[in-house]
Amino acid sequence: MRKNIFLFVLVLSMVGCASISSVTAPNREHLVKLHLGMNKQEVLKFMGTRSMKVKSDFVHAVIINNPYRSEILNDKEGKFYEVLYYVTDNKYEDYVIRDTDLTPLVFDSDGKLAGWGQDFLTGFIAKNQIKNEDQNKSEKKKSGGSGFGKKKKK
Repeated sequence: MRKNIFLFVLVLSMVGCASISSVTAPNREHLVKLHLGMNKQEVLKFMGTRSMKVKSDFVHAVIINNPYRSEILNDKEGKFYEVLYYVTDNKYEDYVIRDTDLTPLVFDSDGKLAGWGQDFLTGFIAKNQIKNEDQNKSEKKKSGGSGFGKKKKK
């Protein structure tokens, strides 16, 4: 009897869970239909903003958000760019989302879709002389930090 109850609870917990391909496949399909110049709201409406619970094994589930994550980049002139990352693959089928499983969508400083894909992002960063967080932290250390907590010289 206990075994039957356990199996019943297990089956109930799995209801509503989907496979990871139920996230990756639609994301890949939507990417093909994007076009340059779309604003962020159009892209979000098109790509979706849903969260989906996917099963990772018989007991656990993982929630995947769409977009999976976002990032703000800035160039040396102070312009800001936004990158939205969507899960489009799970090469190892282990439900661990790696950077290689994500496709970045890059928005220019006007909020328009400038391009997508890792190759595009890499070229965009080089072209616009964008520094990543590690470079920004390194420069702050070299220059003595952020300036907070320092005594002014008289």
